[in-house]
Amino acid sequence: GLEPNILRTARLETIISAVAEGEGLSLIPKSNLGLFRHDGITAAALCPPIPLNVVLAKKKNSRTSRAQAEFLQYIQRIFPQS
Repeated sequence: GLEPNILRTARLETIISAVAEGEGLSLIPKSNLGLFRHDGITAAALCPPIPLNVVLAKKKNSRTSRAQAEFLQYIQRIFPQS
């Protein structure tokens, strides 16, 4: 069998460049692939689809501003938890 060599990196540009050079495959959110279009890469749908958990990140120990609170309420209305 094959032994995968799993590499983790936070830089999407690095991942896409490596895939474009034929150095491997990557699992990335489809929406991110659209941000960094590359002619040498195509997306293959996973079946069944994998749900993607998303969180809202904010500075630790900071007060939530009115704008932040309203944005969070807006997001929670659009994407209600199941």
